[in-house]
Amino acid sequence: MHVLRKITSSGANVSYETVQFSCMKLLRTRFHEIEWYKVQSHLLTEMLELGLRPGIPMLNAMILNAVEAGDYQTALAMFETARIHGIRRDTITYSILLKGAVQNLDEALVERIMHMAEEDGALPRNNELVYSLVVTLLQIARLKDTNILTSANRYKDILRLYSRYCNIVPLQELGIYFSMGKTIDKAKTLSDPSPKLLSVMIMSFIRLIGRSDLVQALYARYQTLLEQNHGLVAPTAETDHLANAFLFSLGRHRATLKTCPAIIKNMLKPSARTNVKVAQPT
Repeated sequence: MHVLRKITSSGANVSYETVQFSCMKLLRTRFHEIEWYKVQSHLLTEMLELGLRPGIPMLNAMILNAVEAGDYQTALAMFETARIHGIRRDTITYSILLKGAVQNLDEALVERIMHMAEEDGALPRNNELVYSLVVTLLQIARLKDTNILTSANRYKDILRLYSRYCNIVPLQELGIYFSMGKTIDKAKTLSDPSPKLLSVMIMSFIRLIGRSDLVQALYARYQTLLEQNHGLVAPTAETDHLANAFLFSLGRHRATLKTCPAIIKNMLKPSARTNVKVAQPT
């Protein structure tokens, strides 16, 4: 802080980015294990009193500290203050707020963050943020309960969120899209999902719907689309995340256990028709 005081009082020619990075490092360093949040809050007050205007790195550090301390109301207040004063937010800012939604197991907070992102123009065309929203709802669903009916309803909530921003055709081709009475505006062009986003949608079906016969049928459709070099589905095989999710789900039931060796075989020796580099078992 002494150096920062010298810089701000001397008018030295130090770049804004350098000062922001230094402030971010200070705010994220825990000088006291027990009362770290109190210490960091005091540091933040000093920085603001020196006239330092938070940019994205400093803002994200401020909000992350509040979220990690469980002070979610302060985190939201900081975010709202940043919006009022025209301080930019990025995908990381929203992802930090979503961590708080998981801590509070609160889907309503996810909805609120989603609408704030829309108002800020961060959505709809932001696959990374849609991915963070989907992952947050999936984490909350898995932490809250394991009731079959409520799990199915939570999957539908994830579908509603996804279909608001992304192309549903790959989900339809995989057989994991359920019509929910929502009319899709065909004139509206939606973004194609990234491999990471499509993977987490498939995992959501596996983990929340979870019926072994449905997961087995899904794997068969998935493998067919891989062999057809489907432009959106095939790249999801480049990591082992989906294969492991299928193995974990199908390996728990005697009736579907026989599919597991085929999954491993398809990883070790992919079809010659598959152009993507399929991940090996780990």
